[in-house]
Amino acid sequence: MFAHRLLSALLVSMPLALPLGALAQGTPPATSPAKASAPTAAWSEGVVKAIRKQEGQITIAHGPLVNLGMGKMTMTFRLGSPALAAGIQEGTPVRFVAENVNGALTVVALQAAK
Repeated sequence: MFAHRLLSALLVSMPLALPLGALAQGTPPATSPAKASAPTAAWSEGVVKAIRKQEGQITIAHGPLVNLGMGKMTMTFRLGSPALAAGIQEGTPVRFVAENVNGALTVVALQAAK
């Protein structure tokens, strides 16, 4: 009976220990894709041409989007969050990260360029 309880306790605690072990080694656990992709995020540069907060869209004239295999052009993206566009106006030079999120090109990080 004791062996059965010990085995049960180990089986229950194993999934909890794995992510903590990965963190201890400096490797993010597989369950946090946002943190895993942040260090390798491909920042691009451009100029905001239009912001449509109601529709959750932003139009940017940008240079190459290396991570998406796209060249220089002007295009409209979805905003990952309306808060990303806070303080950004038309004509503002920006740095941004665009990703394909469920089939839609989406700006997931945005900041005014310095």
